[in-house]
Amino acid sequence: MRYLLILCLSISLYAKGQTTLLPQLILTSRLDSLGHGPGSSTDLYVTITIANTGPDTIRYYSMSCSYYEVFISGNKNIPMYGWACDKNVTTIITIPPQKTDTKKLILNSNLSKEQLNKEKFKVGLIYMPSNKTNLRNDWEEMREGLKERKTIIWSNEVIIK
Repeated sequence: MRYLLILCLSISLYAKGQTTLLPQLILTSRLDSLGHGPGSSTDLYVTITIANTGPDTIRYYSMSCSYYEVFISGNKNIPMYGWACDKNVTTIITIPPQKTDTKKLILNSNLSKEQLNKEKFKVGLIYMPSNKTNLRNDWEEMREGLKERKTIIWSNEVIIK
């Protein structure tokens, strides 16, 4: 009965675009603050929490410094904003069962703070699973996964106030 409930919930959420076929991985976005970006743009400082609610350890590809590359914005007016990295290698993020991982992201918009009022966005994780436990410099596999975007796990929608 429990598995049937999880399956029904997963299908329902998948149909609404809130998750993928990975019901144990939940992405949550929180807008921390707005700030001045380059020129007249606005930076949005966002905290992302990735929760593994399942019984198994989750491993996925990311980057050691430019981890923002595995995230996308659901609003074309508010794209991801990157930063420079001196050392940047492919890595694997490991999240044990019933644990979370938190990332800080910057999104940027050419809209002013006033124009962003009531604007909505959500953040997606380009999920590229890995069954390896120790990996460095698997650059080509990482790049292909970012291009293909086979599995995207979407966060909750955030309304800017």
